[in-house]
Amino acid sequence: MNRIILFVAISLLLVGCSSSKKINRAPLTENNASLITKQMNDNALSFNTFKAKFSVHVKMNDSEMDLHGQVRMKNDSIIWMNLTKAGLEVYRFMITKDSVFVINRIGKQYAIDPVSSLSKIINSRIDFSILQGLFTGNDFYGYDTEDFSSSVDQRLYRLSAINREKIITEEITAESAVSIPSHTLWLNPETFRIEKSEIRDASEGLDRTLTVKYDNFKKENEMLIPHIIDVDLSGEVGFNMHIELTKVSVDESLNFPFSVSSKYQRVSWR
Repeated sequence: MNRIILFVAISLLLVGCSSSKKINRAPLTENNASLITKQMNDNALSFNTFKAKFSVHVKMNDSEMDLHGQVRMKNDSIIWMNLTKAGLEVYRFMITKDSVFVINRIGKQYAIDPVSSLSKIINSRIDFSILQGLFTGNDFYGYDTEDFSSSVDQRLYRLSAINREKIITEEITAESAVSIPSHTLWLNPETFRIEKSEIRDASEGLDRTLTVKYDNFKKENEMLIPHIIDVDLSGEVGFNMHIELTKVSVDESLNFPFSVSSKYQRVSWR
């Protein structure tokens, strides 16, 4: 499968939108981690379904390309996306809590792999909660927030934590939980929405950083939507995407079509 387009697709699953609610602004000081975290969670995007169309310009090492696509999501359940070039679909993706499904139209191939395989594609630790959180502009559901420290960085609230752990439940076992080596969030002090999210992994002698920035927020249907999104992945591969959203809708009735031709060959990226 085309590795560049795979990078585009997986990284696109890490970006998204934010909501606007009535807020009580916290003082812009450095000692309010618990209050800032509460305001962040109180003002997080609440949705059942989400849909958006987008255009994206991507750079990977010396290569560049322009693509279009659509993403659909059912909260805490499914992320679905397709990518098109010159009006033709080249990839279709569907991600659940357990699995990743991929159709490669050009190569007439498909893949069904564990969601953990995404970590190998982008060389960074990832799970469904992280994907959904980065896509919606929310913090990661089910991860511990007790160890956040707060500060002020260029008039934005800054929350940071080292080795954020997934809270163990009946569904999440210690063996399946993902630990985030370093996570930093920058929040707008007026809306408590995330304007920048950064995951850094310096383990195993490497230094990998995934950064997502949200800009050009516009209010539509009581929702603040960042219409410009930039994704940077540094480490072994230099990778950047500039994304522009064109249409967004929340809580529509959606379907998630995904069927594979019997003529397609099954492959794996594991």
